[in-house]
Amino acid sequence: MSHAVTAGPRTRPARVRSLDGFRGIAVGVVMASHALWWMAGGFLGVDVFFVLSGYLITSLLIAERRRSGRIDLVAFYRRRAARLAPAYLLMVTLSAPILAGPLRDRVLMPLWQALAATAVYAANWVAVADSDALGPIGHTWSLSVEEQFYLLWPLAFGLLVRSGRSLTRWTGIAVAVVVVARFAGWLAHPGPWPYFATFTHSDGLLAGCLVAALLAQPGRRVRTARAAARSTAAARAGCGVLLVLGAVLTVDTPATYLGALAVAVLATTAILWHLLDDPAGALSRLLSWTPLVGIGRISYGLYLYHMPIFQYVQTFRLGFFPTLALEVGITFAVALGSWYLLEQPVQRRVATRWPRASPGDPSGPVATADAVAAVDERIPVPRDPATEPGTDPAERGPGRPVHER
Repeated sequence: MSHAVTAGPRTRPARVRSLDGFRGIAVGVVMASHALWWMAGGFLGVDVFFVLSGYLITSLLIAERRRSGRIDLVAFYRRRAARLAPAYLLMVTLSAPILAGPLRDRVLMPLWQALAATAVYAANWVAVADSDALGPIGHTWSLSVEEQFYLLWPLAFGLLVRSGRSLTRWTGIAVAVVVVARFAGWLAHPGPWPYFATFTHSDGLLAGCLVAALLAQPGRRVRTARAAARSTAAARAGCGVLLVLGAVLTVDTPATYLGALAVAVLATTAILWHLLDDPAGALSRLLSWTPLVGIGRISYGLYLYHMPIFQYVQTFRLGFFPTLALEVGITFAVALGSWYLLEQPVQRRVATRWPRASPGDPSGPVATADAVAAVDERIPVPRDPATEPGTDPAERGPGRPVHER
């Protein structure tokens, strides 16, 4: 395989730049969907990020198992919290004054309840009941889905490998179950609620997990010219599919729930597979363009802060171009400040205070099984941002645009 990594078990391969570029495009279309009425299909950006996030998290779990022979769940949750919670809680705190003031009429529930639900990552369940209830902080629904997934997936991963069951088979089954649940849920009670519920919108996360598991299978065949051609064709088709779906779908379109979201996940998965399979290809080179990579690295902050900022700036009614310039400029400034002054310092402190355990360290929960005992050393695993400061791939990305009133 062209992306083979043959270093020893404690060597971590470099971050895949093209995945950061992919994130950069995804966060760009999501932000555009909140500024440009004709970009309503930007809500599909959440599925791009779900797939990438599922791949990253499972790759890290597999890499830890490969490196140390165990999965330390306490350390895993600590790293996720250190990476995600500081900026998230800062966003909630900074949003409170404007939600209590100029944007008060956009929050359709008691403000303290809205802030509390958001702070504990329950925004998606509020949105299930009323997609407009949280107003300018309703975009946190996707982050809630991911946090709930991050809480449950390592446990499921450990149970699967400990029992010796096929990680790929059961993850594939889980993807199918979620797709069917979304389809049936919409038929039973039409509306956007299946977009927000964890059990009807985690197929992208699981698809990313499946990619990581497939890449980690022992005895994977050598990459051939024919396989490379198929991968390229599938990725190109995936790009076309995402463009078409983004142009014709909205969150209220029945087709969104009756199959289009699943197709978007499949298209994203094809692109992800190709980027990992052919890092020197044309698409990988395009997505490795430095500006895109830079945007992708701060995509978590861009997504976190953009909705309250956008809606606050819009209250001034300055006209299209001044409003757009202020929205984008302020969002980038705040995201960069958050990255350099909060997120990276916290990660450095975590890495200093809780360095990774060395192989053979008996502390912490252990997940072992023959199913993962022979993890392929060549799998390209992104660096873990919570323990390697300054190399964060901004694994958390934007969620779907809020269904606005």
